[in-house]
Amino acid sequence: MEDSESVDRSDTPSEKNTSSTWLDERANALKKLQNLPSSDRLSLYSGTLVMNKMLYESIQGWGKWLTVPDFMDTFTKEELKEIFQDFHDFTTKFLELDLKWTQRKQVTKQTERKSRSDMQSAWG
Repeated sequence: MEDSESVDRSDTPSEKNTSSTWLDERANALKKLQNLPSSDRLSLYSGTLVMNKMLYESIQGWGKWLTVPDFMDTFTKEELKEIFQDFHDFTTKFLELDLKWTQRKQVTKQTERKSRSDMQSAWG
């Protein structure tokens, strides 16, 4: 079995990514994240898109790891407990964020629709 430092997260031979390349990419993403500008609406919007892409790429990588039983077998029970807890905490926080903004925007849309409806009734 391979150790965790030599496992490849790519799908096909043409996409071969060595572990060090993946680590370099994630380290560069982390550095970019730490330096994202957030001074105006456009930088906030584009920065959020960049962060979403970073999450997506990492989630895809984890998905590749999690679907390879031989690789997952290289983790000890303690490591799996730690991964589980980290994922649990992150997923809880992320889903709370998802709910917060989805609910907020649904309320905004409902208020906008009611306002438009009220305006149309007043004019109509």
